[in-house]
Amino acid sequence: MAFITVRVAEIKIHLVQERMSKPRIASFDALKCFAIYCVILGHTIQYYYPNYSYETYKNNYLFSLIYSFHMPLFAIISGIFASSSLKLTPGDFIKKKSINLLLPSFSWAIFGIFISILDNGGSRSIFEITIKHLTFDFWFLKCLFICFVIAYATKKIAPASKVLFFSISVLISFLSNQYYVTFLCPFFISGIILSDFITTFRKKCNYFIVVSGILYLLLLIHWDSNYLVYCSQPYTLMSFLHNEQYFISRTLIYLYRFLIGLTGSIFIISLFFKIKDCHSIFKTIGKYTIGIYCIQTWVIETLLPRFIHFDNVPDALFTFIIAPLFSCITLLLFTFVLDRMAKHHLLAKYFLGRQ
Repeated sequence: MAFITVRVAEIKIHLVQERMSKPRIASFDALKCFAIYCVILGHTIQYYYPNYSYETYKNNYLFSLIYSFHMPLFAIISGIFASSSLKLTPGDFIKKKSINLLLPSFSWAIFGIFISILDNGGSRSIFEITIKHLTFDFWFLKCLFICFVIAYATKKIAPASKVLFFSISVLISFLSNQYYVTFLCPFFISGIILSDFITTFRKKCNYFIVVSGILYLLLLIHWDSNYLVYCSQPYTLMSFLHNEQYFISRTLIYLYRFLIGLTGSIFIISLFFKIKDCHSIFKTIGKYTIGIYCIQTWVIETLLPRFIHFDNVPDALFTFIIAPLFSCITLLLFTFVLDRMAKHHLLAKYFLGRQ
């Protein structure tokens, strides 16, 4: 019995050493850092825009530009790193992705439940508040979980053909647009396919920078906030059955949004593949993108707007100086907090999705 215990301990030490010895790729760390910074910057513009209103911030040029690619970029990055999970047994797969994605979303949602209860004033029951936050908070993590499940199931159906893998996955995503799965699933699947060619892609990044950059700029000419996934109607099987007269217009918007998101993401990924090394702070931020996404929801989107306002500040000053600096400072503060949380096993598991 003692021998078995010692042997298990040795195996654990070996696995830890193996993880520690595996070098991190600087370009991906910098890329993930940029992607999460875009999330914070977009939300900063959204929630602190001078003389706040939906029509003003959604027509802000920087906000519109960020939202043309930043969610697709995150979905593609997630897909690039998804291949190893798709090789697991069904039980291990569900367990791993539940801990990685669902557990943090539910753990961080507890904060929203308490905030809503304190603000409620008796208008809703605690049960209604709890269900609302557990169901809808941190939709992106829930969306990724569904995308993982779709990809895992489709891999069993079409393990070899990439065309069938992409087509079947996208068709399945059309069944429902819950958590914007219809929008993001094609990008996630594209990331999985891209991972099979990542070495070639890195070698030819100069070519992809030019081609994707030109295509993205051409598509960007006609881009405006009315094409945001939040503004246009969902593209799903049920929406088509109920409104078939809008099929062509919705299909064109869906394809346009996919192409601009894909070319913009490929352009940015190609640019970052030129990076050979990066500062340790970027590597640290790259490790905590899920935690940063979650913590910024309560700090930037919920708590700070109660106390911080930028009314009557010139648009250009806010857009190009205040918002970027505010986003940078909060990003560093969030990273500091999460780096401390990661040192505690339970906090790392429940709030950061660590195994």
